[in-house]
Amino acid sequence: GWGSGSALTLATAGVQARLAVWARDRFGNMLPKCPQWDGSAALTSVGGQSVPPTAWSVTAIPGAEDRCGWQVSAVHTRAGTYSLAVSASGTPAVGSPFLLQINPASISAGQSTVEGSGVSAAMQGKPSWLTIVPRDGYGNPVSGSVEVGVAVTYPNGVRDQVPVKDLQAVYYPLSVASCVVSVQIGGAHVSHSPFAVAVYPNIGPLCSSLSFAHGSTLTLATAGTQVSFVVQAVDTAGVYFDTGGALVEAELSRLDFYARQVVLDRADGTYSAGFNMTASGVYRLSVFVQSTHSSGSPFSVRVIPGLMSLDQSVYRGAGLTISTVGGLGTFSIVTRDQYSNERKISEGALADAPRVSLLIGSVLQTTPSVADQLDGSYFVQYNATVSGTYRVVLAFQAASREMPQSLLVLPGQVSTVAPSWGSRFASFEAGGSFQGVVSGVDIFGNALDITQSPTFDLDSTDMLLHVAKSGNNYGLTFNATRSGAYTLTVGMVQSGVKVSVAFHLTVSVAPLRTDRCLVAGDGLAGGQVRIPTSISIFARDAFGNTAEFRPAHTFSLSFNDTEVYLAIQRPSAALAVLSYAPSRPCDGCDMRVMVSGRHAGGSPFRVTIRRA
Repeated sequence: GWGSGSALTLATAGVQARLAVWARDRFGNMLPKCPQWDGSAALTSVGGQSVPPTAWSVTAIPGAEDRCGWQVSAVHTRAGTYSLAVSASGTPAVGSPFLLQINPASISAGQSTVEGSGVSAAMQGKPSWLTIVPRDGYGNPVSGSVEVGVAVTYPNGVRDQVPVKDLQAVYYPLSVASCVVSVQIGGAHVSHSPFAVAVYPNIGPLCSSLSFAHGSTLTLATAGTQVSFVVQAVDTAGVYFDTGGALVEAELSRLDFYARQVVLDRADGTYSAGFNMTASGVYRLSVFVQSTHSSGSPFSVRVIPGLMSLDQSVYRGAGLTISTVGGLGTFSIVTRDQYSNERKISEGALADAPRVSLLIGSVLQTTPSVADQLDGSYFVQYNATVSGTYRVVLAFQAASREMPQSLLVLPGQVSTVAPSWGSRFASFEAGGSFQGVVSGVDIFGNALDITQSPTFDLDSTDMLLHVAKSGNNYGLTFNATRSGAYTLTVGMVQSGVKVSVAFHLTVSVAPLRTDRCLVAGDGLAGGQVRIPTSISIFARDAFGNTAEFRPAHTFSLSFNDTEVYLAIQRPSAALAVLSYAPSRPCDGCDMRVMVSGRHAGGSPFRVTIRRA
């Protein structure tokens, strides 16, 4: 539905307000035919005034042949600001609810009123006050300029015209007995005008039962703020005194407290008093005029606690001092005011809830949730993921407080074994070493203090392992001369939870060492002149591990310094095959096998070359 019309936002008291509701489908298209009206229009208060009962009438909008609409109308008589909710078929109209301002109607003298003691009783020669309240025909106050006339007529026929300023007038009765006060707006009498006013002598006898105390803290006050009030002395005719001299006393008491004081005479017919209470509870306040209870005395004064004080509030719960990573830490705050009064209500609209921060050093780690229990207490819970010693800092409004005890967050259960080198794989060169650190960690990576000795199992005796414990860490040093793949399995047990993690280490071959290269083949047994033979050279590093020949490596073979022509084959990077045919005989000659100008392992070899 779609609402339109001026009555959505502005109306006048007593004047029919009309609005149109157009029927649309969910895509905003106007419906060509009206279904039966099943909508509603309702007012709710915005400005705090009561909502008048309103009967809304609904009629189809005539002349709308290609679209469907209803005219919804009502007459409102109470001015103010309202929320107008319009719906059709159970669905709010677009833009609903609307803010509707109902303005007063035109001023009605007969409905306008006058307030103040000057229309009931007065004292000869003393100022008598009255205030004119212009209203419309429905009793709604009307603001703006208005023509007001006030006149006082005495029994002797004397008539005084009283000046009016800002809708207020003051007159001074000339004689004792009575006078008639007429108040007119636009030449017409206001409600109950003219008024018959009794005029009393200037000084009448003081009346304790008519004298009264007034003030906002007579029934409700806050601890630490003054319970203050003013007493107005009144004579037997109900005329307010404008001079002092009366004996006015006040008494405040309860079972554990009593205070009495003579109140301050302000020399204008009023008397002021005040008590400053710091303990919450219900007190009895008695106000005496000439040693007799004044009107309404004794009063029941409820003193409620003040706002929360961080220093006086009580903090309870294990979560204040100890917690575990991944676990839920909790504690409660029982709020008290600065005078240690326990608060039984939440801050609600009075103030924000307290705030809690958990820090390591000056770094904020987590902000716990704070739930209002609606009884003056708060429930705090958090889930820390970093172990360590925390500062617990609370704040309320502009105040803050750090708890005297630190919060210790312990690591959680062991989850895995974490290496310092970042993965489960590592490598180093034969003859070298590898160093690293491992530690048992929880699911969030916090290092644990493993109380039961961990196990370190290597799958080969060709590698040496040295373990050194330092705090929560275990330093590992690996040494190996044999190349290959090795596996280290680390097992840790903490609080009955066991984890086992395998780390894979690769020992690579060291650089080629020519004097450790292995020479084999028939050529080592000598041979015959012009008969082909061969030797094989196997690449090795300094520790006998199979190494590789690079393309730049060269090979040569000589007998007693006479080099032999070679046919060189390289079946693999680790093997070179030298084929040759001796050209001359020799008995016990030196066969030199050279790799890049250096002797291979065992070279020179003593061999004999026989004649063919």
